Amino acid sequence: MKYLGIDENGYGPKIGPLVITGCATQKIMEVPFAQDSKKIFKRSIRGYRILEEIALKVILASDYKEEFLNEFSPPYWIKKFPKPFEFPFKVKTFIIDVKDFNEEIKFKKKSELNFSYFLKIIGEMRCDGMEIFCGKIGGAKRIYRMWLEKSFENVEVLKEEDDESIYNVSKDGMKLKISFLLNAEDRFFLCALSSIVGKYLREIKMLEISRMLGFESEIPYFSGYRDKRTEEAIRRIKNIEVRIK
Repeated sequence: MKYLGIDENGYGPKIGPLVITGCATQKIMEVPFAQDSKKIFKRSIRGYRILEEIALKVILASDYKEEFLNEFSPPYWIKKFPKPFEFPFKVKTFIIDVKDFNEEIKFKKKSELNFSYFLKIIGEMRCDGMEIFCGKIGGAKRIYRMWLEKSFENVEVLKEEDDESIYNVSKDGMKLKISFLLNAEDRFFLCALSSIVGKYLREIKMLEISRMLGFESEIPYFSGYRDKRTEEAIRRIKNIEVRIK
């Protein structure tokens, strides 16, 4: 695979996991609906069906298919599996639940934790000459250089500006080009697909949490972010914790 896009979902919620996803393929191509998940997704049955259909098209065309089907029980919102995209993908994802997230940020900042999982995906999917595109983590321009220098033998700065930070890196004879892009989901289709797949996986987990708390809606009852329904869910969690004690 020559190109890799990485993005995260759930970086700042009050409930729900952080999901880091990488999608790789052999060549640049036009993909229908390759937009940031925030733009295609609405909290409605129709929105969930659109999200699931696109995400499954990618997953079913990827090496992640068997692992995904073993762990999850789709489809959740559409009636049947869609036809996979005709071109192959590699997909790698990390789903970090709240307990593990809270444990890890005892020892590092949220941004550094996020980046560490970007690096794990790069480490598992990289090949010589690969071009890698990542969503920018925060508004930093130069912090990536410091982080990369901890993991690669050589780091060459190509560009460090507000909208993008770009580097050539090498290790063990393998050379990579890594770009951190502002609004990466709008600029590179693999980042958009990573965003869609990650959002889908996160919403499956949110549905699981929602039902564990006694909400029987067809879609997750709450978003996990800052809204009234999420506050209602937090109160239920606290009541459960009190009863357990």
